[in-house]
Amino acid sequence: MYPDYAPVRYSSYYQPTRDFYYRYDDDNGYMYRVRRDNNFVSALLPILGGAYSAGRPLPYYNDSYYNVPSGYNSLYYDSPSSYYRYGDGAIYQVDPTTQLISGVVALLTGQSLGIGQTLPRGYDVYNVPYSYRSRYHDTDDMWYRYDDGYIYGVDPQSRLIQTSYPVYGGYSVGEAWPSYAGYGYDYGVPDYYGDLYQSQPGYDYRYASGGIYEVEPQSQLISALVALVTGQNFAVGQHLPVGYDAYNVPFDYRDRYYDNDEHLYRYADGRIYEVNPGSRLIERVIVV
Repeated sequence: MYPDYAPVRYSSYYQPTRDFYYRYDDDNGYMYRVRRDNNFVSALLPILGGAYSAGRPLPYYNDSYYNVPSGYNSLYYDSPSSYYRYGDGAIYQVDPTTQLISGVVALLTGQSLGIGQTLPRGYDVYNVPYSYRSRYHDTDDMWYRYDDGYIYGVDPQSRLIQTSYPVYGGYSVGEAWPSYAGYGYDYGVPDYYGDLYQSQPGYDYRYASGGIYEVEPQSQLISALVALVTGQNFAVGQHLPVGYDAYNVPFDYRDRYYDNDEHLYRYADGRIYEVNPGSRLIERVIVV
């Protein structure tokens, strides 16, 4: 008999309706959506920590195609030794010979982990993106793990997070902006954003891998990720995603929407978001 409830993590959005109810199978890690009129199962929903767990076979419909979200393509791509698949808010490393999940390499939660916090379960496997492995590799004194836009330095004994380094799409705050002038690319901001992110004294803006970056003209170091050009809008009540720590409202709107003790303001894809500084919850959306 399956329990008459959804696991706590899913209870808010797998609510019973007039047409369906849900049951969870602990043995195989799937949520069942069941029709009320005939008690037939209408959908199988694999969930993180259940069907998506280290050592389990990858759910059958994920094994044949690469489905990692585009913002992470340059970080997690298939190779002869391993490949990567996305499901239920996480990216998984998969053994191509056995089709077994080796580990969870990134939880796309939109919430960053904190310094002093214990590293969550599921991060035993080294998962730093390939382009950063020469710099951030495990030692006797420090582990490095990646999660949703950040590389975390972890004490191996206590498993406490000691440092964090923001990265996105292969471009990291504090690193030099790559120069590909010889190939004819200037990485200008897309036309739609040209009026919003114009180069100013002390600031240049560049676009790559779905992000707009603020670059210091003299040193050519990346100082901030100011916008994700994702094509997706955030919603009131949602946590502000990681990568928006720096104030990034376009200059034309800064006299009205500036950070204060009561509100933070952040811009993404044609909208300014009013955010509670304590909870980091989005409270208002302003279309511009």
